[in-house]
Amino acid sequence: FWKMLLAEHGLDDSGMYVGNDPLQIARAGVYFSPVDSAGPTKYVPRSVQIDLEAGVCNHIRSGPLGALFRPDTFFTGESGAGNNWAKGYYTEGAELIDGIFDVIRRQSEACDALQGFQIIHSLGGGTGAGLGSLLLSKL
Repeated sequence: FWKMLLAEHGLDDSGMYVGNDPLQIARAGVYFSPVDSAGPTKYVPRSVQIDLEAGVCNHIRSGPLGALFRPDTFFTGESGAGNNWAKGYYTEGAELIDGIFDVIRRQSEACDALQGFQIIHSLGGGTGAGLGSLLLSKL
């Protein structure tokens, strides 16, 4: 998903503009925020990465796109839900939902005109289905 968006908006894997069409960068604000810096503008995803255990988020951080995401947009639990919907919805997820919404709130407040949320999650398991359902019910 992110590789496609980077290419569509003329950004490299670190969020720097390398495109040649001004329309690419003009529309980047839908999915990316510019980061103030002394040099060229870097763009970071307007996203929140959530998991009930840190494994997948650590894989993203150490992968080819790890430098693209801001560290404060990752939110992980410690124990996971063991592919159990009820643990993701009622126990493990419910314990973390307030912290998750703090991260979502910070991202939302940084928007000029928030129009909606695009949620990408699995339909099975404890985090994707359980925590995903809890998140959708509270949004």
